[in-house]
Amino acid sequence: MFVQNLNPTQQEILLKLADDLMLSDGVKDQREEDLIRIIKSQCNADISSKKEFELSGLANLFVSKKAKVSLLLELIGLAHADGDYGKEDQTIVTNARHYEILRKCEISLVKVEEGLDLQIPGDLLAMDIRETLYHLGEITGQITTDDLLGNIFANFCIGK
Repeated sequence: MFVQNLNPTQQEILLKLADDLMLSDGVKDQREEDLIRIIKSQCNADISSKKEFELSGLANLFVSKKAKVSLLLELIGLAHADGDYGKEDQTIVTNARHYEILRKCEISLVKVEEGLDLQIPGDLLAMDIRETLYHLGEITGQITTDDLLGNIFANFCIGK
């Protein structure tokens, strides 16, 4: 878990957001409650989820990348704890190319998830995260230097 990367104030906010997230679908799932108990057990002593805060002030409280990523990873884990994805969470992809790219993203993200379970260091996980971002860039049109050079050498005659 990543809660140890947060200071006590950040941990309190994480617990408040986790409680709100758990209740967002109207159902308290046992797996979600178990995960919140685990998160609480890893927090500093005397932390409660009753702290009130303004969402607009989060940027001032989570300054470092490590704190931001830790918060997001904990909340993503909780959001997926119950494994229940309603119709509102499903997306229909009609473009075959996009579908294949999204499947590649899924494979990369599964590798990240497995790495997290095995407690693989973050720098190694970053490779799979970058791979996912690369695939998403194929859909959004982000072009990398390697793509540009590959296209030039593949489609243009150089040196003749």
